[in-house]
Amino acid sequence: MEEKQLVDKNGNALNFSYHAIKSQGKRQAPIAKIIHEDFELAKKKKQKLIATAIDQKRNIAILQWMVNLHLDYVSQFNLFIDEDVPKPISKHLKRKFDRHGKKANFDVSKRHNRDSMMRLFESIKVTQGDSALVKTDLGSYQLVESHNINKPTEIPKEKKEEYEKYKDVVQDTGLVLGVNGEVVKYCFCTNDNGKYVFDKFIDAENVDYDGYFTRADMTRGVSPLASVINTLADVYENFDMLNLKQKLHNIMGIAFMRGEVDSDGFASYATGATSTDIDGEETTEPKYDIDFSGGPFKVELDKGDKVEMFESNTPPSNVIDYNKLLIKIVLLGLDIPYSMFDSSSSTWNARLADLNQYEFSARSKRAKNKEVLNSYSDWKIDEWSNNDATFKQLIKEHGLEIEDLKMSIEWIPASKPFVNKLAEVNADITAISAGLESPQRVSKKRYENDSEKTIDEISAFQAYAKEAGAQIVIGHSGQTTVEEKVKAVEEENE
Repeated sequence: MEEKQLVDKNGNALNFSYHAIKSQGKRQAPIAKIIHEDFELAKKKKQKLIATAIDQKRNIAILQWMVNLHLDYVSQFNLFIDEDVPKPISKHLKRKFDRHGKKANFDVSKRHNRDSMMRLFESIKVTQGDSALVKTDLGSYQLVESHNINKPTEIPKEKKEEYEKYKDVVQDTGLVLGVNGEVVKYCFCTNDNGKYVFDKFIDAENVDYDGYFTRADMTRGVSPLASVINTLADVYENFDMLNLKQKLHNIMGIAFMRGEVDSDGFASYATGATSTDIDGEETTEPKYDIDFSGGPFKVELDKGDKVEMFESNTPPSNVIDYNKLLIKIVLLGLDIPYSMFDSSSSTWNARLADLNQYEFSARSKRAKNKEVLNSYSDWKIDEWSNNDATFKQLIKEHGLEIEDLKMSIEWIPASKPFVNKLAEVNADITAISAGLESPQRVSKKRYENDSEKTIDEISAFQAYAKEAGAQIVIGHSGQTTVEEKVKAVEEENE
């Protein structure tokens, strides 16, 4: 069948296509080539991006706040062990994890405890794209920044033999990849004033690595701030300019004008006598001396002279709104709602809706860190099952499988702050009453409590109160307690 060309009323051929790929000179031409992401952000380009992000976080308060808020929501976790694990094992494990979570045991450099290092791990991922936690023979972690996973520029003589084994397969990204694109080894370097000195190759199974990926062909993560770095720089520069303009605006001056008009058609400044200094240069003295230090003053002007005040114009009225828009765009880099930055114009319902939306967007980021912590707890349980005699004996006595014990470990994200505590607590009570939530789950997620421990504490408190003869009622004023209901049923049955 012969194809027919559509034409307009003037006989010109009509071409239909996606407007997004047509270049009409109105804006930047569409991108014509698709490049592998690792080449798009090659080694030197990535170092420039990382250095810029680190510098902005160091100097720009908005970014520092953004990252800190992000860390509060996605990097803080609490350890819980399933209730079906025998209590002797559960208590022993909790003590072990609490002790190992201290900085003297968790960090090989003994600077960071578990919570602090997880925050730092996520902070590096946000600013640099990815990071790594290396499992050491000492049973602690070594935190490695993104730029130190690299192909070296210098190899020390004593490590040349080790590097020679993989020098032909290690990529510029610092990775040795397998046939399926999986990471086999990481190449770690030390940063010597911008020079990357080879340190060691580490097997991937001994590294807990994570990063931010946006394409399937990426082997290294890229900072989620990459899309807002330029806008953030604009915000920072705008503030500097506005501060400078405000300072100029605060400067006040007085000009004394003569009534006569010069040859150019404009009035000239009123000046005093002219004198010649020792170098032969002429100096014109002011005609009137003004001193603001004494408060209000009066000036007697010569006939025809006049006085004018001058100052810079105030910033445009829309400049604040424009900068707010820029800040909103910057916050999008980490999915942060603007109401969390400035809640002055938001209702309680709007803030709650924004918080819930942010919680939803934080899930996937939390899940990645939770996976790292799961790897950590599996590593330590394997280690303790081999070298902790008490732990081995408890496992044997209760007939518990190590793999089952690993599955019983749960890392629950830290609870979010209350916006309206009374309303939210009542909502939790309603959800439990309707069978939509369990007391245990709500206790973990919202209050960071172990429900069994809470019950034990309440029981001990009530027993002590009863022994001391104190009347303690847990519940709302006027509400019938469980004890009163039980007692009423018992009396009825009698």
